Amino acid sequence: MDRKKISFRVFLVIIPFLFFISLELFLRLFDLFNPQSLFFENKNNDFIQVNSNIGQKYFNSKKVPVPNMYPQKFSAIKSKNTFRIFCLGGSTTAGFPYEMNVPFPQQLKFILKDNFPEKKIEIINLGLSAINSFTILDWIPQIINHEPDLIIIYMGHNEFYGAYGVGSKISFTNNGFLVRLALKLKNLNSFLMLEKILSFSIAKIKNKSNGTLMEQISNKKEIPIDSKLRQKVYNNFDKNLEIILKDITNNNIPVIISTLTSNLLDQPPFGKNGREDNEFIKSIKLYNKGIDFFANKNYDSSKVCFNKARDLDEIPFRADEKINQIIKNKSNDFKIERLDMVEIFEENSKGGIPGDNLFSDHLHPNPEGYALMAYSLYKKIIHMGLLDR
Repeated sequence: MDRKKISFRVFLVIIPFLFFISLELFLRLFDLFNPQSLFFENKNNDFIQVNSNIGQKYFNSKKVPVPNMYPQKFSAIKSKNTFRIFCLGGSTTAGFPYEMNVPFPQQLKFILKDNFPEKKIEIINLGLSAINSFTILDWIPQIINHEPDLIIIYMGHNEFYGAYGVGSKISFTNNGFLVRLALKLKNLNSFLMLEKILSFSIAKIKNKSNGTLMEQISNKKEIPIDSKLRQKVYNNFDKNLEIILKDITNNNIPVIISTLTSNLLDQPPFGKNGREDNEFIKSIKLYNKGIDFFANKNYDSSKVCFNKARDLDEIPFRADEKINQIIKNKSNDFKIERLDMVEIFEENSKGGIPGDNLFSDHLHPNPEGYALMAYSLYKKIIHMGLLDR
């Protein structure tokens, strides 16, 4: 093959790349189809603002309501006496269904300010409803750039039905690698332009269903216990958490990750028929057996039944034991601090079985539950000695 033919073929390969590079530069030059950023600076560059509209990057308003993050700001230039914490997670971190001073990050801020008045305490609550580990992973590089003294992670309930979960309306594939790649491409103006063009073909939703955002974003289909979809969720969560913790620890940033607690006593399974191949008792029957054991003060047997009923729930709005086991394994692998919120809520519940005494629904704490989370995190921070530096 002569040189002219080789040069021509190389030129044909390069043309598409040159076109997209030129298009990307053009769109950035004229501020067209700009990607959503988690943070932005104000005009005077004296503080950083949390982008309350960051949800637009992950949710299609033509399919589901787009959640907003609570608007917050923190200093652009971090002073020596500043202690800065980023709290990451879904609606529990956001404090659903409460606002103002109830969410655990806000209560933690009050506790730390009272006990360390000489410190400037900055706690940035990055809780956003209906997101899961894919979104948190996308945020980590930006968070690291803003000098956190501590990162707190409470996530895992939304792995099945949150944005890009296998049971979500906001999903285009169950392949974790492709989802992570797509989220990286969403940082390109040209990709967002293409996405916008394609979105015109999607009809706007006429009647949004009632219920929480998680109920609206889910396709409400059951995810069988022994199905490949279940295993895909565990694999995706495991890989996402591994990347998240690797990025954080490689930057020598302290981190606390928590296991996930939920309402066992007062929440029947959402999917009533879930059972394993070798398990003849359905999830709802296990739950009812748990109620009977609890009424007779046989709390150990009751707890076994309630946990099994949750784990066999084929509509898993609550994280099961396998999700918590992944959290435990990764915290051990990376040698990071873990807070066992499951044990903490059990210790503060009758018979060791959390219910409406600490929860407002199936998994969101009530004010007493959020206060318990905040105080438990405070004790963990003290134990780590982070504020003694």
